[in-house]
Amino acid sequence: MRRIVMVFSFVSLGAVLGCASGRILNGDGSQGTDAEGSDTFRLDAGPDKGVTGSGGSGAGGQVTGAAGADAGGTGGAGGADQGDAGTGGRAIDAGVVDSAEAGSGGAVDARPDVATDATTDSAPDAELRSLVPSHDFGPIEVGVTSGAFLWQIFNGGGATTGALAVSNSDPTEVTFNNTCSTTLSAGAGCLVAVTFKPATGGPRTASVTVSATPGGSVTLTMAAAGRYRLTVTTTGTGTVTTSPAGINCGTSCSTLVDPGPVTLMARTTNGSGSLFSGWSATACAGPFRDCVVNINAPLTVSAQFAPVSANLIFVTAATFPSNLGSAISYDAKCNQVATAAGINDATGTAFIATTSDSVSLMKDRLGTAARGWIRMDGMPFADSQSSMFVGGQVFNSIRFDETGARLNGAIFFTGTGAGGTLVFNCSDWTTNGDVSIANTATFGASDAGPGNWLDGYSGPCSVNRALACMGKTRTATVGPVITAGKKIWQSSSYTVGMQSPDAKCLADRPAGVAASMAFIALTNRAAASVLTPSAVYVRPDGTRVGTGAQLAAGGPLDSGIWQDFAGTYSAQNVFTGSQDPNAIGTSDSTCANWTSQGTTGQTGSSAFDGSSTWWSSAPVPCTGAGLYPIYCAEL
Repeated sequence: MRRIVMVFSFVSLGAVLGCASGRILNGDGSQGTDAEGSDTFRLDAGPDKGVTGSGGSGAGGQVTGAAGADAGGTGGAGGADQGDAGTGGRAIDAGVVDSAEAGSGGAVDARPDVATDATTDSAPDAELRSLVPSHDFGPIEVGVTSGAFLWQIFNGGGATTGALAVSNSDPTEVTFNNTCSTTLSAGAGCLVAVTFKPATGGPRTASVTVSATPGGSVTLTMAAAGRYRLTVTTTGTGTVTTSPAGINCGTSCSTLVDPGPVTLMARTTNGSGSLFSGWSATACAGPFRDCVVNINAPLTVSAQFAPVSANLIFVTAATFPSNLGSAISYDAKCNQVATAAGINDATGTAFIATTSDSVSLMKDRLGTAARGWIRMDGMPFADSQSSMFVGGQVFNSIRFDETGARLNGAIFFTGTGAGGTLVFNCSDWTTNGDVSIANTATFGASDAGPGNWLDGYSGPCSVNRALACMGKTRTATVGPVITAGKKIWQSSSYTVGMQSPDAKCLADRPAGVAASMAFIALTNRAAASVLTPSAVYVRPDGTRVGTGAQLAAGGPLDSGIWQDFAGTYSAQNVFTGSQDPNAIGTSDSTCANWTSQGTTGQTGSSAFDGSSTWWSSAPVPCTGAGLYPIYCAEL
């Protein structure tokens, strides 16, 4: 509030007013007692009811002072000297009246009835004001304009403003519609309609300022959260949710999300006969049901669910002790895991574990009718029990756990031999001690093919292991997925020094292959040199093994090279000649360039496809006839 200062000269007050006689007026207007002087001046009380005080007597007259509302009112102005404080008020020096002092009941308004030698400040200036200094638009989709916010400004001063001007700190994201005229008179107001359109995700800020001279300036600061639209579509039977929460749909839905990682979660329900088979997002290849996408632009992702007609096979993500008491006890664990993953049947009993003991072999618990197994990505594992146990026919390794996560050579309890027979089983799954015959188990592996998927390792019972779980309720026939490409295979057993590796591969080649070379290292040739990096290589049954570049890298393959030229499924050690397909062999790694049985040669194991083991496992003596086969590739 502006302060008005009134200065009075009480020495000449009577002469200026021209009064022959005077009287004292109280603050409520009633007549007071005559004073010594003959001049009179009145101070009104404030807007609330004040209490009238009495001024002191001066040489030239007397002034009556009104107290402010409640306590703290203005005292009366005295004569030439200093006035006494009125009741509830305070003394004012040298006859100065302060109109700004307020009691608890309201402001004090002091105004003279008669002005003698009185002066005041000029009228209040123009002053732009707003009751709302900031506004948060909240979450807004990137590239989409928000609703309008109406920002009200007004002139809180006593004079008209100069011409109004509006400035915008970020014209690319903020727009406004100015309804204000060129000026604002005292007390007048107008509206500015403001919208926000985030150009990118994350926290956004901007401001709009209205200014005038005179009038000053007033600013609206704004905030918004730019969010991107995430859209999910599905095919088949299943649902997708997200973390952070926002999506929960079975067909199509979308939500706005902050920039950063979002986890998409695909789920099926037990008894639905549906299996999640993959995402369209390139960052989430494979059947893993939880997909983390980094949102930095609008994104649409499709989730595919497929009906299941064959039995599923998977390796558990969890591990279990070796002393649950029986092979059947592990069946219950498999069914618990499958139920939690939403892939069991409605009764929760569709799976068995691949464990065997002296009372129960795993193949007996499968039943005679069960056939046709696929892994969690829908790729075929094996067809019939006879082809699997007797013929060793395995199209692809198990590879995945119940969630579709890819495993890196996980080891699991079996106690079952390659033909489904009983082998080491921790004394019928009753012990969990260190190595001994009674405390030994046979293990399978998630990245293994024929035979080794059940009987690839043996070791102590003291370490908890995963389980391999097989469905037993379906009877569909499955076969290999045929892919066009160059053939790659194993030869028959190779005798060092009898013929060159290339001659062996030319002699042992599948029907339809005109030319081939040995995929083996020589002392003057790297094995990878016989491959075409961009070509796809397949086994004789048509199953994709990988590209030439994959094979040359010596790492994980799409499937193993565990079939020979005649189509027989066989997993065994294979001569390779080096630890790296891109390396030239040495005399010690190539049996003296495949001419001498008196040295050593590097081997890999064709039983595996998930690591470098298929190419490099161990060096072996070259002595003997028909020790190991070699890999061969079509030109």
